Amino acid sequence: MHLRYWLTGCAIALTFAGGLLIGNMAPWTGLRAQLPANLSISLPYAAQHSWFPPLDEYTNGGEPLEERKFATLLSRLQERLAAKETRADFEQEAAIYIHSFIRRISNPALTPNQLERATAFFAQLRDTYPEHGFLIDRHRAKLERSAPGKSWAQPFYMATSWFPKIETRQAETGQFSDGTIEELIGVLESLLSMPETVLDIEREAGSHIRSFAHALQQRRLTGKQIARAVSYLSEVKARHPALGELIDRSRYRIEKLAPGQLAPNITGTDLDGVDFQLHDYRGNVVVLYFTGQWCGPCRSEYPYQRLMLEIFKGQPVSLLAVNSDDDRDYALSAGEDAGLHFRAWWDGYGEHHAMGPIATAWDVKEWPTIYVLDTNAI
Repeated sequence: MHLRYWLTGCAIALTFAGGLLIGNMAPWTGLRAQLPANLSISLPYAAQHSWFPPLDEYTNGGEPLEERKFATLLSRLQERLAAKETRADFEQEAAIYIHSFIRRISNPALTPNQLERATAFFAQLRDTYPEHGFLIDRHRAKLERSAPGKSWAQPFYMATSWFPKIETRQAETGQFSDGTIEELIGVLESLLSMPETVLDIEREAGSHIRSFAHALQQRRLTGKQIARAVSYLSEVKARHPALGELIDRSRYRIEKLAPGQLAPNITGTDLDGVDFQLHDYRGNVVVLYFTGQWCGPCRSEYPYQRLMLEIFKGQPVSLLAVNSDDDRDYALSAGEDAGLHFRAWWDGYGEHHAMGPIATAWDVKEWPTIYVLDTNAI
């Protein structure tokens, strides 16, 4: 079956079934990701080039999307999904192209006709590739959520995450080799050089850099490895001064919050208003939760926390929490009702309750976050 759309006076025809394309579109810009020679994973072809118009051309504050821009976007998506590189690895390549399309229609409002055409396109795509139905349905749901127009566009990093592929290779050793550190640096360098990142470095680079720091936190690092990672981040900061604050926080995570490092002390008041600090608990194994009653996944941890209190009763094991609820009294009563009889710092008084001074210092972005410290607070 053939679909035909018009773009700036040129007819572009394609057939999904045969993967044939009449006409050929070059990348939108000359930008291309730089792939280090030591990189053992392959960056998807979809991420190596800039295939769609810049995101800022589609950021209009929720106004209706111009028909010309919508037609350009849909034609680009059709062309890339029919490309030989996509057909060779549809699951990986198509996900990036579809995500690039979705994030550009997240801010403007689609007209009813545009939404109808986009929906029909995804329906046909699913009929053509039923074996990839889950992938297509997931993005079609994003289309439906984005149709009214949002105040933000979905970040590109949601379609690009390659750090775990390297992390898991040494899951049983407990330590990274120096070569793996270089590979992780190579992955970050590649992600920072992707056109979608380069064209909006302040918006897009943050998640890649945080993912890099998070990957390094999964294993015990040597002093040499920490120095290498920090040195590389300093190079990135010199190239992109606007990323300075973000890079400083990521350096802090690597230098202070990686396994084997002395945990930063926490000082503050508990839910009863009494001062205490983390290092008071040296000599005990400490399980430290960043949590809040507002957080559903955090509440799902409560039964396990009660079980730990029972199992380790009388032993040198302490459960502590950093609570991010914006009402101290509510946090106290909720903890008592849940049977969570252990101390918690109240940290929910910042401009945003989940960005209190303790959570900010520990660069907590996911809730819950859990650290386990040994008797030396390491």
